[in-house]
Amino acid sequence: MGSSAEAPRGEPLGGQDDAELLGDDCPQLLRVDKILVPVEVIKPITLKAKNLPQPQSGQRGYECVLNIQGSEQRVPALRFNSSSVQCQNTSYSYEGMEINNLPVELTVVWNGHFSIDNPAQNKVHLYKCGAMRESCGLCLKADPDFECGWCQSQGQCTLRQHCPVHESQWLELSGANSKCTNPRITEIIPVTGPREGGTKVTIRGENLGLEFRDIASHVKVAGVECSPLVDGYIPAEQIVCEMGEAKPSQHAGFVEICVAVCRPEFMARSSQLYYFMTLTLSDLKPSRGPRSGGTQVTITGTNLNAGSNVVVMFGKQPCLFHRRSPSYIVCNTTSSDEVLEMKVTVQVDRAKIHQDLFFQYVEDPTIVRIEPEWSIVSGNTPIAVWGTHLDLIQNPQIRAKHGGKEHINLCEVLNATEMTCQAPALSLGPDHQSDLTERPEEFGFILDNVQSLLILNMTNFTYYPNPVFEAFSPSGILELKPGTPIILKGKNLIPPVAGGNVKLNYTVLIGEKPCTVTVSDVQLLCESPNLIGRHKVMVRLMGEHQGCRRASGPAPSWATGAFRKGINSGFLELPSWLAHIPQFLLPISLQISFFCI
Repeated sequence: MGSSAEAPRGEPLGGQDDAELLGDDCPQLLRVDKILVPVEVIKPITLKAKNLPQPQSGQRGYECVLNIQGSEQRVPALRFNSSSVQCQNTSYSYEGMEINNLPVELTVVWNGHFSIDNPAQNKVHLYKCGAMRESCGLCLKADPDFECGWCQSQGQCTLRQHCPVHESQWLELSGANSKCTNPRITEIIPVTGPREGGTKVTIRGENLGLEFRDIASHVKVAGVECSPLVDGYIPAEQIVCEMGEAKPSQHAGFVEICVAVCRPEFMARSSQLYYFMTLTLSDLKPSRGPRSGGTQVTITGTNLNAGSNVVVMFGKQPCLFHRRSPSYIVCNTTSSDEVLEMKVTVQVDRAKIHQDLFFQYVEDPTIVRIEPEWSIVSGNTPIAVWGTHLDLIQNPQIRAKHGGKEHINLCEVLNATEMTCQAPALSLGPDHQSDLTERPEEFGFILDNVQSLLILNMTNFTYYPNPVFEAFSPSGILELKPGTPIILKGKNLIPPVAGGNVKLNYTVLIGEKPCTVTVSDVQLLCESPNLIGRHKVMVRLMGEHQGCRRASGPAPSWATGAFRKGINSGFLELPSWLAHIPQFLLPISLQISFFCI
């Protein structure tokens, strides 16, 4: 590669070592404006510097090293003097058309491996005019420093030297010929709106002007003037306009625009039609909710997906828009200072939809009692809850905060005064001592947006240790004589609840047959049923209340052993990998979870 210029003589530094160059004497590159290099164009790169050493006899000269997409490209460089160096004429390239501007690390070295400091972290920006600029408008929007333009004969964005010499074939932003022809509309959103107007219509496409004034007064939607909005305009790509009011005779039509002037080559019409719709309301559910808000209300009707903006009010209280479809609008109530019935109003853009619908704010729910006031660390034991207005709540949850972490489980409303919940499980660290009783820092309920019950001060809810079982034997085999009860040893099998004869309810199944279970704090005694052959063994654990629903969330897990009862002897066998399960999951099952059946 040849030199692009002959270097003037520099001022040698006598071959000084890097170690001798300190502080301001260090050779370094100075900050420069963005270094722009088009791909496949032979071009030098000139860099400003200071204190550049003059290579001495026997030393190698300067090189520029560019790391392009993981590949190193070395280019001979020429030191003009102590303050300037030039990477010599060469061309560069990179892969792909999805990147139009690729910053590349640049290093200048001398004598083979001594790097010149680059404290400003100057980079070379390789660029492709045609990358991601498939239309004239996108091309002329490019950074003017790139010197890209639109070559009409080739229909592509390129450098001027790559376009035929005819002046009329070349468009550039700074030139006299700078208006892109052939605008095109590719999408309009929405395609329906109320006749009263106010709908903000988004028009996307190509060559939609380069300045707002190009389209400021030349947009019509279905024959109705649509006023472009400065905030929504993206040069060449997008117009957002606000609809005027349609006449009764106007029902549907195309979107039509002119860019700067209304001549055929600067006009566009959409392929989609825009329709004027009449919106109606019919009902809402639920029609009542707590004064603290948080109720999700569904309002039904027709053509409710038309237009661009929805406002729902319950009296003076906004109902926050959530989603909609042609047949419904969903919103979430906000809090109200008053307990009364309020008229529902719905406005879509400038259309106010008239219908006599009402929503009633009522007093927030209260909780007067929960039972029991305990669970085990793994949670999921049933809790009965009594209170008032509980039927107003759509998504009731129970919560416990322990060790700074919040734990949540689900509840089910039975009626206005009762609901059942599954106690939240606590997440304890590996260093936790399994025999300790735990009290959460906070215990309460998440009842939509009701804040007063997040922390329930009336309860001292307690978590007792999980039941822990011992392995059957080192071999995992338990041999039994016919009719001998199965004894499962462990601890914490009965929670030490003060002042009560409270027990967890265990069910042990041999195959599909339950056995009669006797429970103490340290063992389960199971009277084996009259079976022969090999059978699975399963243990289920539930709280003190019968008939509670199974908590949703992770499915309860259980594991199996094998029990073989013969004429003379039998055995209960556990798989060998049981030893790898944490201790509190080592009962008669491969894995125990605590849930209701």
